[in-house]
Amino acid sequence: FASNRIFKIFPETEWRPTFYTCQDGVVFESIQDELKSVVSQSELAFISTNQYTKCENEIKELTNVLWMPLRYIPPRKNIYRFSENIEKEIIEGLTVTYSCMQLAVYMGFTEIYLLGVDHNYAIEFDSDGNIVNESKGIKNYFGSEENQNVATTPPKVIEMSRAFISANKFSKTHGFTIYNATRGGKLEVFRRVDFDKISQLSAKTQE
Repeated sequence: FASNRIFKIFPETEWRPTFYTCQDGVVFESIQDELKSVVSQSELAFISTNQYTKCENEIKELTNVLWMPLRYIPPRKNIYRFSENIEKEIIEGLTVTYSCMQLAVYMGFTEIYLLGVDHNYAIEFDSDGNIVNESKGIKNYFGSEENQNVATTPPKVIEMSRAFISANKFSKTHGFTIYNATRGGKLEVFRRVDFDKISQLSAKTQE
């Protein structure tokens, strides 16, 4: 699974995502020109139904696009719901990664590895809803400097953390595990694993 502006690294790698996702309205509108290409290079693309009316007809005509019924339900006691039926609804967790987790579990994946989830942004909302700029060498996005100044909604990291905690709690009783294979970053909700060791093990298995 990969999301949003993942196509920015396509010139540097032969890898392409099997599943592509996009739900943020600001991001969606800013990548319309590239969207058809990245969707066409994926096996399936999941785009929020909230963006359907804004979407160009040529995207709507692609047969590998599935429209995510994204729904925001306020958390109870700081715990977000985790959808068990994505055909009915996907619960908004203030980060597309939370949606990807729900998609993966519904598809039957029992091991989920997060890669590149730094959980640390140059600009974000604080607990009082104020925008805070912490741009001391922090990158909002991977890649070159030109990729940093792009349209996006400042992330609500506190709510994102609550969503991740919710997913981790849900996983304990529903037969799947989420690991953090990110190199560095500030996400400590999930058990950390070494991505390089996982990659080596996967390669040996495929042999």
